[in-house]
Amino acid sequence: MKCDYWFFKVLMSLVLFTSWRSYAGPNDIDFVLGARPMIQGATSESETQFNVLIPRLKLKSTVAVVVERGQPLPQDIQGFKAFKKFISPQESHIFQDKLKLAHWGVKKFKFKGLKINKKYLLVVFELGKYFKKVDQREFEMVDLSRKTFKLALGSCMSDDFSFEGIRKSIWSQVEKQKPDLLILSGDVVYVDSFDFVARNSATDLDIWLRYINTMRVTPLYSLKKLIPVLATWDDHDMVTNNSHKDTKNKEAALRAFQVFFGSEPIDRVYKKGKTGVMSVFKTKSQSIYLMDGRFFREEPFIAKTTGEVLNDKKDYYDKKNKKKHVKLGAYSAWGQHQHQWLINELIKEPQPSWIVNGFQFFGNAFISKTKAKNGSVKVKRVNESIQDDHSEHFGNIVRDLKKVPTPVAFMSGDIHASEVLKIEKEKLGYETLEVTSSPVHSYIYGAVDELFPNKRRIMGKKDYNVIFVESTAQEQGLTVTLKAVNYLGKTLFSLKDFKIQK
Repeated sequence: MKCDYWFFKVLMSLVLFTSWRSYAGPNDIDFVLGARPMIQGATSESETQFNVLIPRLKLKSTVAVVVERGQPLPQDIQGFKAFKKFISPQESHIFQDKLKLAHWGVKKFKFKGLKINKKYLLVVFELGKYFKKVDQREFEMVDLSRKTFKLALGSCMSDDFSFEGIRKSIWSQVEKQKPDLLILSGDVVYVDSFDFVARNSATDLDIWLRYINTMRVTPLYSLKKLIPVLATWDDHDMVTNNSHKDTKNKEAALRAFQVFFGSEPIDRVYKKGKTGVMSVFKTKSQSIYLMDGRFFREEPFIAKTTGEVLNDKKDYYDKKNKKKHVKLGAYSAWGQHQHQWLINELIKEPQPSWIVNGFQFFGNAFISKTKAKNGSVKVKRVNESIQDDHSEHFGNIVRDLKKVPTPVAFMSGDIHASEVLKIEKEKLGYETLEVTSSPVHSYIYGAVDELFPNKRRIMGKKDYNVIFVESTAQEQGLTVTLKAVNYLGKTLFSLKDFKIQK
């Protein structure tokens, strides 16, 4: 018995010592993939940047370095200080909510001097009392000289628990497709979720917490190999449903979006607008313009009995609420400055381009009518589009795009269905496409096969999905091949070699 006792005591001591070492020992380099949710932002052939979610007490002690894959890593603080093979960030900045109440903050790291055709690791270390590696990801640079880019397009990404299984499956499918760039066209964060924040009530802290939770539960931000992300927002990212320029706390939402999803400029590659979330990413053969359809958007006044926009053509006085709704302006979707910025950029540096907006360009308004038990009819305008909600601005967009020397195509989200619209030659002087992808993982409304009426639609489907677009630049145009892939890996629809030629 005595021998057994001492054997047990020695065994337990070894177990405890091993556990202590694996948890907090100075040589510990064990880590959990995704322990620090992150995105890779705008990336060129030599520069890239990362937005990393970090516990607030670890923000100062957390560092990130880049090494070529296969290189040995330091195992203690002395080795780290002496290690010469990693690339240190050119810049790093810490961001928290204004009152510093949230348990998580974001640290941004920007790296320069990298090269294409190399496989890199971003390695995240904590340099506190105990040296340890807490996360690492694979990534590559973007070869801007290529003619063909594989773009993944998605929108509407709820963090509700009910979509947990869908989230895991759909991002696994995205990984398998190996896109060059991921374009997020809005509703990436649902600030006004059904579970946590009531509509039109979000505080600065609410906004920050909703962004944090989205990043923590969405597998995109824990992928083993990162995909460079280009993002714009839509209504739910900017506080609430159908948000607009007068929405309360839009400045707080703008700050959060730029902290979590924004990138810093890269000379001749990535440029940001003066305000809002508008930006442009330019390769040597094609450009991607990400428009802000919320920050400057004027609010259409919708009739409760018909679902029509009442202030589209003239001022409308709401007698019941004794309120005047001013006629929507000539640039009511984007604002005049943003509209002119887009046109000027397209003329100044002409090359085939994609224009991305949160809600649709060429969508038709869908008015739902449901009858209650008492016989009354409830009318609701379900979707938004520039064409039907901002008709004067839509006309100005079409007019000015005709002046641009090279053709454009369109991307959007929002409608909780995916579809491809073929835009007739009469609009811009050439046939083009609007590709709408939605939802990645969010609610699917109505009958599964029910799509909003639109004569321009050439294909579409309601399912959890991402659309993969192979965009090939050719002289004065684009050739587009695409497919919508659902969370099970099934191709929902596809299009091959559609030519957009001016």
